[in-house]
Amino acid sequence: MADAPIIFEELFSLPSLGIDRSSVTFSTVTMESDKYVCVRESADQGNRLVIIDVANPTQLLRRPISADSAIMNPDTKVIALKAGAQIQLFDIGSKAKVKSHLLNEGDVLYWRWVSPRTLGMVTANSVYTWGVDPGSTAPPMKVFDRHASMSACQVINLVAGVGERWYALVGIRADESAPGGVAGKVQLHSMDRGVSQLIDAHAAAFCDRYRIDARDTSGTHLFLFASKSKFHVLEVAQEKKPEGAPRFDKRTTSIVYPPGSEADFPIALQVSNRYSLAFMLTKFGYIHSFDLESGKLIYMNRISESPVFATAPHNETGGIVGVNRKGQVLVFGLDANRIVEYVLDEVKDLDLAIKFAARNGLPGADDLFERQFNVLFESGKYKEAAMVAADSPGGRLRSPEVMQAFKSAPAQPGMPSPLLVYFQALLERGSLNEQESVELGRQVIAHSRVSLLERWIKENRVVCSEELGDMVQSANEPRLALAIYLKAGTHRKVIDGLIQSGEHKRAAEYARRHGIPVDGLAMIQAALRVNPKGALELAESLASATTDHAAVANLFLQNGLIQEATSYLLDVLKEDRPEQGELQTMVLEINLASGAPQVADAILAQEMFSHFDRPKVATLCERAGLIHRALELHANADDVRRVLVNNAHAIQPDFILGFFGKLPPDDSLELLDELLSTNPRGNLQLVVQVAMRYSDKLGPPRLIELFERHGAYEGLYFYLGAVQATSRDPLVVQKYIEAACRTQQWSEAERVTRESTVYDAEEVKEMLFELRPRDPRPLINVCDKSGSIDDLVRYFVKQNQLELIRGYVQRIAPNKTPAVVGALLDSDASAVDDVYIKSLLLSVKNLVPVAELTAEVERRNKLRLLLQLLETLVADGSQDPAVHTALAKVYVDANINPEHFLDTNEFYDTLQVGEFCERRDALLAFTAYSRGKHDAEVLRVTGQNSMMREQARYVVDRADLALWSTVLAEKNPHRRALVAQAVGTALPETKDAEKVSVAVRAFMTAGMQAELLELLEKLVLQAGGVFANNTSLQNLLILTAVKSDAARVGDYVRRLDAFDGESIAQICLDNELYEEAFAVYAKFEMHAAAVGVLIDRLGDVVRATEYATRQDRRDVWERLGDGFLREQQVGKAVEAFIRADVPGRYRQVVQAGERGGVFADVVQYLLFVRGKRLGVDEELIDNELIYCLARCEPPRLAELEELLAAPHSADLDAVGNRLFAERQLAAARLLFVAANNLARLAECLVALGEYGAAFEAARKADKLRTWKTVCYACVDAGEFRFAELCALHIVIVPEELDEVVRYYEARGYFAQIIAVLENGLGLDKAHNGMFTELAVLYTNYTEEKLMEHLLVYASRCSLPKVIRAAESAHLWNEVCFAHMKYEEFDAAAMVMIEHAPAAWTHQGLQECLAAANSNEVLYRAVAFYFDEHPTLLIELLGVLQSRVDPGRILSMARRYGSDSYGPLGHLPLLKPYILRVQEKNVAEVNEALNEILLAEEDVDALRVSIERYHNFDQRGMAQVLERHDLLEMRLLALVLLRRNHLYDRALELCKRDRLFREAAETAAESGSADMAESLARYFLDANLKEAFAATLYTCYGLLRADTVMELSWRAGASDYAMPFFVQTLRDMSLRLESLDRAERDRKSAARKSAAQEDASLNDPNTVLHGLANSRPMLTQAPRFSPPSSVASGASYRMPPPPPPGASGPYYPA
Repeated sequence: MADAPIIFEELFSLPSLGIDRSSVTFSTVTMESDKYVCVRESADQGNRLVIIDVANPTQLLRRPISADSAIMNPDTKVIALKAGAQIQLFDIGSKAKVKSHLLNEGDVLYWRWVSPRTLGMVTANSVYTWGVDPGSTAPPMKVFDRHASMSACQVINLVAGVGERWYALVGIRADESAPGGVAGKVQLHSMDRGVSQLIDAHAAAFCDRYRIDARDTSGTHLFLFASKSKFHVLEVAQEKKPEGAPRFDKRTTSIVYPPGSEADFPIALQVSNRYSLAFMLTKFGYIHSFDLESGKLIYMNRISESPVFATAPHNETGGIVGVNRKGQVLVFGLDANRIVEYVLDEVKDLDLAIKFAARNGLPGADDLFERQFNVLFESGKYKEAAMVAADSPGGRLRSPEVMQAFKSAPAQPGMPSPLLVYFQALLERGSLNEQESVELGRQVIAHSRVSLLERWIKENRVVCSEELGDMVQSANEPRLALAIYLKAGTHRKVIDGLIQSGEHKRAAEYARRHGIPVDGLAMIQAALRVNPKGALELAESLASATTDHAAVANLFLQNGLIQEATSYLLDVLKEDRPEQGELQTMVLEINLASGAPQVADAILAQEMFSHFDRPKVATLCERAGLIHRALELHANADDVRRVLVNNAHAIQPDFILGFFGKLPPDDSLELLDELLSTNPRGNLQLVVQVAMRYSDKLGPPRLIELFERHGAYEGLYFYLGAVQATSRDPLVVQKYIEAACRTQQWSEAERVTRESTVYDAEEVKEMLFELRPRDPRPLINVCDKSGSIDDLVRYFVKQNQLELIRGYVQRIAPNKTPAVVGALLDSDASAVDDVYIKSLLLSVKNLVPVAELTAEVERRNKLRLLLQLLETLVADGSQDPAVHTALAKVYVDANINPEHFLDTNEFYDTLQVGEFCERRDALLAFTAYSRGKHDAEVLRVTGQNSMMREQARYVVDRADLALWSTVLAEKNPHRRALVAQAVGTALPETKDAEKVSVAVRAFMTAGMQAELLELLEKLVLQAGGVFANNTSLQNLLILTAVKSDAARVGDYVRRLDAFDGESIAQICLDNELYEEAFAVYAKFEMHAAAVGVLIDRLGDVVRATEYATRQDRRDVWERLGDGFLREQQVGKAVEAFIRADVPGRYRQVVQAGERGGVFADVVQYLLFVRGKRLGVDEELIDNELIYCLARCEPPRLAELEELLAAPHSADLDAVGNRLFAERQLAAARLLFVAANNLARLAECLVALGEYGAAFEAARKADKLRTWKTVCYACVDAGEFRFAELCALHIVIVPEELDEVVRYYEARGYFAQIIAVLENGLGLDKAHNGMFTELAVLYTNYTEEKLMEHLLVYASRCSLPKVIRAAESAHLWNEVCFAHMKYEEFDAAAMVMIEHAPAAWTHQGLQECLAAANSNEVLYRAVAFYFDEHPTLLIELLGVLQSRVDPGRILSMARRYGSDSYGPLGHLPLLKPYILRVQEKNVAEVNEALNEILLAEEDVDALRVSIERYHNFDQRGMAQVLERHDLLEMRLLALVLLRRNHLYDRALELCKRDRLFREAAETAAESGSADMAESLARYFLDANLKEAFAATLYTCYGLLRADTVMELSWRAGASDYAMPFFVQTLRDMSLRLESLDRAERDRKSAARKSAAQEDASLNDPNTVLHGLANSRPMLTQAPRFSPPSSVASGASYRMPPPPPPGASGPYYPA
């Protein structure tokens, strides 16, 4: 490649930088631009990221990462990191995280930067993009779904173009049927269209900056892709180009591979925007350079021996940079100085060389251009010569000489001149220079084609100059000349041109902008004569330079241009300066006096002026009818009052409201008062609205006083209704209640009194008492809220409304019954007696609060009133304590056998009743208190009444220590008397020892030790007493002595015999009375415990030994031995145990011996025990004896062998395992041999390294655990022959198979485990798991054997597991086969669809779909057939017809065929299917068939479809049929229009087609009188009298008689209308008779209703429902709507504002 016209070099190699070659792979190395290379290294310490700066490769940046991939942004120092589905962007420069996101769909399989601002990501199912903008928090956006055919491919590239509106996803997969064994797929997706196209190709790229020629101003978007044999270039997004822009024709070039490279294929495409080239790299390292314009190959050679897997554009050379498998970073590009020469000499393509050099401005073809130009020019090929001159590098041939040559060349007949041909070529390639522009202008002017020059100027293809402008001006084209002067910058000529064209304003602005002086007034005067509007624009533009604005305005006024004068003055008065006051007044006066007050009104509304003469303008406004402006401008209060009062009816309410907001409060009130005084009815609404709006400002008290002074309670009601909901003023609410009552708005009065908490209840109550409202509910609410029940009851009693009292307690407030009864009892009215009160109570018996009622009547000494009520409640089963308490009080008060009730009733409140009884009978009080166990009250009552015996009995019976502590307290004055009664009476009377015990503990707690001992001695030591031999009391006596007088304990021990010796001894031990404890143990002959005290407490071993010798008891020696054993004196303990002849301590001895390691002493004791032949635990004893013999130092193996040879009961396996675990292998081997435990013996031999002997032992043992142990040991030792023999015995056990396989796999012995399973399949015990695991191993390590295995053993395999493994290995044919065998037909169908090249067959897919369960699979299959096999769809749908939704199928048919076949898509193809399913009457089916029939113009079939099946868009179909050429189709449209009540359109259609009968029927069917009348007029106007008569008959019920009479008389068709008139008179007579009967019935009903209303006034239910509201009347007509009663908790709604345009007072109805 030394002489090749290329730039090729190795920048550096990754291994030379310390990068391990194993880390140089497609998945670990990324290169997104020519700036950085990223490498992910794997090491023992974890993954590391290496970032290499291509410009400075020796400075490596290494960072530890946990991510599995990293890619650097092409432009910035932002790096993207990926770990599964987690994506993170990190700014290396600022060392800060930019953003991160976790994809929910799953892991990212491939990613790259599709642009510097966008990251592209590919998952298993979709493609996403994510913006790099750190300010955006938007998650990744799903761009499109991967095509099903792409799921089996490895994604190798993702590119974007057309501003990221087009994407191309590139993938490859192994395919033996494909050329080279590798198939490529490119999914091309358009974002705007939302569709994808699948292309067979291996590489793809976009070129977004290509320009076809000079006309291509917007640029052309190219898409490049390369398959195995072809390179293609085509244009995309053509719809984005402007109309008339050139188009790029598709280019296709065959790819030629060198001999021996037949298996080569493209792997990458990169575009060079500098030279418009495409570089294609192949797997074998070849590079192909293609010209984009022609698609031709320029250069091809091999640049790398190993595949280049990462590429990027190289900006410096205009070529590419790439990384190959060896780690070389290579740069390849074309040499700009030699490439043209190379194309000429080597490629032999002159045309390509010229175009390539011309487009890129490359050297090497200069002389060639000149020679070619001369040849073409001399041969008369002027167009070709001009193109060569236009394309010449650097414009060398675009000289004045060449232009003169074309000008001098003779023109051919019928052809344009050579000079014009030359200019045309130059314009196609770009723009002209100044000389060329002048000459071109001369030519087009000469040929009267100035419009062309104008277009070229707009397109900036011509250079404008003064010479060119003068030339155009002379051709009488002033507008174009002005444009040229503007571009050329000739200012004077621009101004002259603008003035000549009447554009004075532009001329002034241009002059001012460029500093050229002008005479403003003269220009304005001149403009007024020609163009007044232009004069205004000019004056406004010169305003800043004019000082006498009044003179300018007068110029306009002199010409009667008031509007223009106003506009000018408004423009100059924008700043509103004080010195402009006269001009401001002038503007307003002009418009007010000249009949344009609306202009002045608008000026004043915008508050543009503030320095005009306000009084003068106010007077003018009043004269012009602008009352509201006059009010605003008048400063005198009298003027304001006069204007407002006299013109209130003519002023908008909104303005008046705003006006009042500007007045002081006093003036506002005065004005309101005058309004009410002048016209109270007419102005009331206005006053109310003002009061509502400015209530806070004017003050509610003053407004209330204003309304009350004028007696306007209706207005007061509405005003307060608007403010009371938010007011906290009690006066407001009180007055609102009063106004509501005065206007008989009972519901509102009731609501406010119930809901509001603001008003003063006392004042409102007095006000209501004074008003005496007919509706009692407001008064009830107020009294109920204020608690004035007494006043309410007195009021009702005084008004003789006792039934309202009953209704109040029954329906509103039963809880207030006590207060009502109290008030009734206090009343002196004769109508209120006990009988009334009792009946009142019985009417609310279950609702009344008994406790409060009892208090009320008890306070008035009327308890007997409640007897009937209470006994009724008790009889009804009430268990309410208040009821029973009240009844108890009544019985006590009336002395109705109270003792029995207090003793037997369990529901009354004992404390309350006891207090009630204290004032009457102390014994009854004691009974109540004692029943309730009220200790304090019992002590108080008994103490006050000297009832100490009752008190003592109560205290003893309670047996409560707390109560005892209270009565035994020193401060209790009755303490001594109580103790005397307790000891003398209460305690002797009781037979309960527990009560005595509690009393004793109470004495102890009170510290009365002397009294306690005295008491206990009296009870216990007294001969013949009840408690003399009581163990508890004897224990308590000794315990008391231990606590208070220890010296007396010994004496009590000697004298007493019934106490608990063991417990007392323990208490003595706890209190360190060891001798007393020893005496107790000795007294009760507890010798072992006695010895224990001597050894453990006193520590006297000698005395203990003497005691043991003296007693000479086995238990004593045994206890002594236990003591030695606790002290770890194993030898002495063994001697004591042997002397005590105690063999049962072998467990403790063994444990102590093992802890101390004295195995010899343990052997001695165990031999003693073994000699006793206990018959129990013989196994344990022999086990421990064998173990201790083995653990002696040194081990006593000889004795062990003797013991093993003799009869024994040892568990040799357990002991052997124990010794084996402690690595006593020699002794363990002896035991396993003796026990014939071949399994453990094998393990022991394995541990000793004797594998052969171990296998023999395992074979003899034939134990699973043994086989596993030996097998795994042999695998680890590399003894595969023995391992396989052992494994064959393991794998036949299903539970162990997985462990064995994993054990082999973890150590990399794949072939060995496959051999084990293959050999094991023939075993009798071979199970399904073996076949399954072998299949899984085949998928992982020997794929070619899997299908054969499944064909033979599919029934023996666990197919789900095999399927998962095969899917991971992408063995789709095998996956499909396994799914079908497993009867997972849904999954099998999906595999066929998604991996069709490997797994699809038509018959097989039909079989799967016929048995599939999921309907979604069926739709996926249909979509697949739409894409791949549309001709087989009818056959497929015949199979699936009963299982799929026809509407969805048809929607898919439209979508999948719309691009190629128009809106109907594939629908015509499915017509047989549609006819079969139309009987279901589905809207989508009907519409699809109707569209097909309409396209086929099959009228009969369409009529049948429309008549039988109505479920479709009938209006849309009618709209289409209306415009159809066939009359039959339009008749169908008429049917649809009438069916959908579109009668106007139907009638128009009938008129247009002269369908008169149908027109009359349509009008009648519509039910519209206007339509019927219109049709009748139409027929008469057209002189169609018969049709008119038919219309009268058909539309009889719609036509008015007077209208018909008029129409028929005017048209002379009265005879045709006579039948209509006869029938009309008959119907009218019948209607009058009916109305007369209805009026009589109405009057009768009104009289009945009035009678019923009078009766309702006396209904006692008014306490709940109240009385109906009365409407407030203003001027004989309702104008205000009273505020609606709102639900509890809701806010009050203000009355609505008056409607726009309302005049006078407005009160909403």
